[in-house]
Amino acid sequence: MNFTKSLKNNLFVIVLLLISNFVFANRSLPALEVFDARNKTFTISTHNATLNKVSLRILDNAGAELHQEYITIVDNFKRLYNLSNLPNGTYRIELEDNQTIRKQVVIISFDDMEILSEQEVNTFKPTIKTKGKDILFNMLVLDKSDVDFAIIDEKGLEVHSEVFKDLTTIHKQFKLSKLSPGRYTIRIENKNRVIKEIVNLK
Repeated sequence: MNFTKSLKNNLFVIVLLLISNFVFANRSLPALEVFDARNKTFTISTHNATLNKVSLRILDNAGAELHQEYITIVDNFKRLYNLSNLPNGTYRIELEDNQTIRKQVVIISFDDMEILSEQEVNTFKPTIKTKGKDILFNMLVLDKSDVDFAIIDEKGLEVHSEVFKDLTTIHKQFKLSKLSPGRYTIRIENKNRVIKEIVNLK
């Protein structure tokens, strides 16, 4: 491995570590807290927010969406949510920003509500960039779960696919000089979550 390639790989690892530390340590990210367990209310709050918009979804245990909204966050933000109209059971709250998708489990019983913080799952969103006819794909996968990657042309045909296994960091450059210029869809699936992004190859 030459010096330049080694340097690039080291820099990439440093960037990933910085992103990871930022997500887990920066308390400006929205936090969920039980406000009044007996009345089934919780809050979403931030302090010195660095994000502008966050998507909030509330789903039941079967995955059916019960509520969805986009929240505009400014500085010290706090919003109250009431789940007292929901029957007893297990629910999932998802918060999605431009870097991560965070999922937390909520248990509602007759006279109590609990957010199971130990069951919080963080999924890092991938980054995709184009450089001429090359596609650069970066992603953190801390639990080493499988990542399915596919490139699809304008006709809906899959022109390339690949599965990444047992990796905590993915750093891949796809050289696509043989493909015709045009619009392509990048499809990434990880833990039943599908992310699609459109790229234009010149």
